[in-house]
Amino acid sequence: MAIISFAYQSKDIPFTKWISLFTLCFAPLVAHIASGCPQPSYLSLTRPQWHDRLCLYNPTTIAWRYFAITERRIRARAWDVNDTASSNAVFWTSSGWDGSEKMTEKSKPHCTLLPDRPRAELLSWSSLKTVITTLQGAQALYGLIFDMSSSNLVGFALHTLFWPLSILGLLRLCAAIWLTEDYAYTAPDLPRFLIAAALEQPVQYAALVPSRLQGPCHLKTDAHGVSRFDKSNNVLSRIFGWIYLVAFLGLWGITIRLMIPFPDSFYTTTSFLLGLFYIIILPVSLAGHAYYLQRGHTTTTIIPCVGLVWYKVYTAGLLALAVCIVIVACLETWRTPCGTYSTITASPRHRAFVCEGWVPVLEGYGPAVAFGIATETANDTEQIRIANFTGACQGTVGSSQIVFRANGSAAAAN
Repeated sequence: MAIISFAYQSKDIPFTKWISLFTLCFAPLVAHIASGCPQPSYLSLTRPQWHDRLCLYNPTTIAWRYFAITERRIRARAWDVNDTASSNAVFWTSSGWDGSEKMTEKSKPHCTLLPDRPRAELLSWSSLKTVITTLQGAQALYGLIFDMSSSNLVGFALHTLFWPLSILGLLRLCAAIWLTEDYAYTAPDLPRFLIAAALEQPVQYAALVPSRLQGPCHLKTDAHGVSRFDKSNNVLSRIFGWIYLVAFLGLWGITIRLMIPFPDSFYTTTSFLLGLFYIIILPVSLAGHAYYLQRGHTTTTIIPCVGLVWYKVYTAGLLALAVCIVIVACLETWRTPCGTYSTITASPRHRAFVCEGWVPVLEGYGPAVAFGIATETANDTEQIRIANFTGACQGTVGSSQIVFRANGSAAAAN
């Protein structure tokens, strides 16, 4: 196993192809963020710093959110629209992020909108996001298993960088029934006209005097403080937790395995950095989930370590590494003879890996070498013949040139 030296190979990709590559590259990332990270609900006049917001986009945070919502529903003795709304909301308070069960009661006075049902509507943005992320995850899983297993990450290029991240969308399925965006909360001291503007409702000018909002949802708080949820050591909750961990390990384990080349294979610079990116995410996510599950700290829909310094450093490190990977992939990606894109170099040593089933049949270096599928050369017959040939030419006259043919195709003869 070795790492191929970095090579700049993308100079021949036209602008229109760049647009397509970037679209395919960032689509899974955008879907991951849009579906897994809802808009925060501010119950304080203060606002989070950029490093506080950044942690919400971490794949570990999103995976925990899907797990915690489902686990809370399993422990619920009763489940209503307020439980659905408060479990989906990401609350920012004067003490920081808060997704605990206590917010189910504490958030009631700040509620301005509740869903119609305690489960996801079939025709809703939440359900549409579930469908999109599931299809992307299924496509990525299929591609990783069947399309790339033979080349072991050699085929990874700019357009497939975040395919493994799409697999995270499959974890959304366990919580899909209870995911919704039909809720709204507001800070207690905001003027009514700001609340109306946020909800896009007509402003009643008689009510423009700043005052404390009396919750429009008219939710009654539980004066006795009786918990609506079983304890976190609930048997069904524990069983689900470990099943979720096994599924998490299985899905990401497949990804990591495909990022480890066979002994006679190799890494490109892009694939090495990409493998490092996902190998960092997997153990941190598994260790965090297992630790909090074992200690019973599963009563919050926001991962408990979200405000710790080490988690912020971990998140910022992932972001920096992702930016670095995209830049390197932009420079290394090139279009192969079979029409796909790859980051493997086109050197003679590695060109057998470029297109599966394609092999070089004619190579040349220098201006004096004949180059082409059929090349007229000095011979006795002056005959040019091509017999059942399927292949492609690549290179520039005057420098290196190569002709590829597909397996089963006869070679060109001069």
